[in-house]
Amino acid sequence: MSKRPPYVYEERDRHGKVRYRYERRVKGGKVKRWMPHMDSDPAGFWQLYSKLQEETAPGGATPAPAVSIEAVADSYMKSRAFQELKETTRKAYTSRVRLFVRKFGFLEGQHVPLRAFTKERVDRLMSPEVTPGRGAANNLRRTLDALFEHAIEVKIDPLISTNPVKAVKRPKLGDGTTPWSLSEIAQYQNHWPIGTMERLMQEVYYRTSQRRSDVAQMRVDRLERFPRPDGREVAFLPLGERQEKTGDDLVVMFRPRLLWLIDQTPRTGPFVLENKRGGPFTAETLGNAFRDAVRAADIQDRSAHGLRKSRLTHRALQGDSTHEIMALSGHASLQQAENYTRTAARRKLLEGMEDDPDDSEVPVG
Repeated sequence: MSKRPPYVYEERDRHGKVRYRYERRVKGGKVKRWMPHMDSDPAGFWQLYSKLQEETAPGGATPAPAVSIEAVADSYMKSRAFQELKETTRKAYTSRVRLFVRKFGFLEGQHVPLRAFTKERVDRLMSPEVTPGRGAANNLRRTLDALFEHAIEVKIDPLISTNPVKAVKRPKLGDGTTPWSLSEIAQYQNHWPIGTMERLMQEVYYRTSQRRSDVAQMRVDRLERFPRPDGREVAFLPLGERQEKTGDDLVVMFRPRLLWLIDQTPRTGPFVLENKRGGPFTAETLGNAFRDAVRAADIQDRSAHGLRKSRLTHRALQGDSTHEIMALSGHASLQQAENYTRTAARRKLLEGMEDDPDDSEVPVG
């Protein structure tokens, strides 16, 4: 514990373990209680401390001590609900919470209490001047919301009974990822020939339209292949495969061209994509490896998610319905898939409009 509150003393037992004791003089003697450890059980520590302060205050109850953002954050990340999150989600939330504590948890070297974050203060923090970017502002809002909900649930601070974040409007979010153009896809493929793992990364991303967390776990030895009447093969992942992000069924079709590309790429292990040591990628290392391959092809500011957007947009332009887009991408809601079909519909409407009157004056050839 970085700084003990009043009436809390630190001592070591005969085993050398640090323990904390609450001790305060009251009329007729002293109140002594062993306290939960601040690091391993911050919620329990502050709950008991608040209770003892009220019981031992001269002349009645005293206001409970303000619990710092750092203490609430530590308690939240040790909570059962947090530990039960998927590993990738837990990593992302941990990074956001720690970043929030570093940026806003201290003022002039002193801990900032969570109760100091009113609706007005949260509004200011989410302003472009303090937190540029709508995505960053939304992450900040979600982080504070989680901390307040946890503080209320475990009663870590008796003076926190409502969540002010609920009254703060969410920023309107758009997907800022830029889709790849057809010329950029061709440029990448010209740089990385068939048979290289870098080429296969792009092909798998584009042709399956799956998230990198799901692409990283795809295995060649688990593909269930089926012959088509024309003699070519298609394949599916086995039933029971789950999306890493949502937990929904991971239903992916490997069409003949992608199966052929997989067969043309040397590998030493069972995974569709493998690193230079022949082992599997994690979602993070796969993202880094693909980013390096994109830069090597002299393409700037393009990502795997941008390939996914390109593929879904191209399929929508070819006439795929919203439900077909959902089946391809694994999106859970119609609203997400409609982003692609709506864009395609607009383009088709424009293509079907009559020429401007002076278009006929443009020379042909």
